[in-house]
Amino acid sequence: MRRRLPARRLRSGALPYADRIRQIMDDGDTWCEIGAAVALWPITGETESSLSVLETYVLPVADGDESYGSFLMALRAIVRLGTASPAVRAALHRMRETDRRLSPYRDYRAFLDDEEIRSAIDEMLALPTPPPPSAA
Repeated sequence: MRRRLPARRLRSGALPYADRIRQIMDDGDTWCEIGAAVALWPITGETESSLSVLETYVLPVADGDESYGSFLMALRAIVRLGTASPAVRAALHRMRETDRRLSPYRDYRAFLDDEEIRSAIDEMLALPTPPPPSAA
């Protein structure tokens, strides 16, 4: 498994750029949004805003959408963050149990995509489940 760097290492020097990165997350461009969500976490140490953006690319694929490129990129980013919401975990369990190929292709590439995506799903599901919020 990949080694995660502590978020504190990057916070101090990059903190002035956090607001601009948040603007990019709201840009509407898939690749920029995902990249900004990945960049924001080590700067601020907060996972909530990054996860909310990344989940918008994971959940639709679990419901049958075929945007696997952005899905895989977002899923890998969630793995880097080390946590996921119960909704994402449930969606990934459903995807893992499906017998259809997880790929937009219908040729040999479907096998390759399916193996790569299922491997990323397994990596995410292997992460520890976060404790539920306390009712204080």
